[in-house]
Amino acid sequence: MNARILLVGALLAWARALEGTGACQTVQGDVLTAHDSGGSIFMAYNVSNGEANAVRMIRMTSAGAILWSRELKSGFQDGVFSAVMDSRRNLLLAGERREPGGRRFLLLKIRPDGEKAWEATDSRHDCTALRMVVDDFDAVAVAGICRADGLHPARLIKFTADGSLLWAQEYDGGGRNYVRSLNGFRGDLALTVETVADGSGRPSDTIKVLVYSPSGQRVTP
Repeated sequence: MNARILLVGALLAWARALEGTGACQTVQGDVLTAHDSGGSIFMAYNVSNGEANAVRMIRMTSAGAILWSRELKSGFQDGVFSAVMDSRRNLLLAGERREPGGRRFLLLKIRPDGEKAWEATDSRHDCTALRMVVDDFDAVAVAGICRADGLHPARLIKFTADGSLLWAQEYDGGGRNYVRSLNGFRGDLALTVETVADGSGRPSDTIKVLVYSPSGQRVTP
C-alpha cells in the first residue's frame, strides 16, 4: 500500500477520534515517518491548540492498521523535525525545546509500546535539531543550526543509545550555515553544510562535506 495513503488514513482516523471531544488541534509542519525492514511504521507530527504545542505519535502495522496513538506533552513548547527507527524498533525524534532562555536541541526516544524511554536536551541555547542518523550500536547523531551571539554555526552532537552525551562539534564557514544532510558510514559521520553570505563581510563557502570520526574528530580539512 502506498505510504502516502497510509499517512492520510492515519490522519483521518485521528481527526475522527477528536470529533465531539471539543479538542481543536492544528498540525504544524511536516508529517514525519520512520520504518524498519519488517514494515513497522511510526508517524509523528507537531500539533497545537493555540496555547501549547505537543507531539502526536502513531504506530501502524505494515498493512496500515493503527496500533496506538499518543500525544506527548512536556509542559514546554516542543517541536520535532526528524525521525528515525533504531534496530530495536524504538522511535527517535529530534527537534527543539523552547524555554524562557531560548531554544535547545531536543532528542526523544520512544519505545515500541509508545512509552517514552528517555529525553535529552543540549546545553547550547538558540539551536534547533533538523537531521538525525543512528549507527550500528543504536548511538544517535543529531545535527542542526544555531543562531546566537551574531554567529550562525552548524552543530553536531552524538549520544549513546541510553541518551548520554558523547561529544559535540560546531562548524562556522562564515555567514549563515545550513545543514543539508547527515549520513553515517562505518562509524564515521558525513555532515553536509551550505554556507551563504549574511552581509557581514565574512567569507563564505557554498557547500562543504564534513567527515567526523566515531570519537568526534573532524577528519576532513
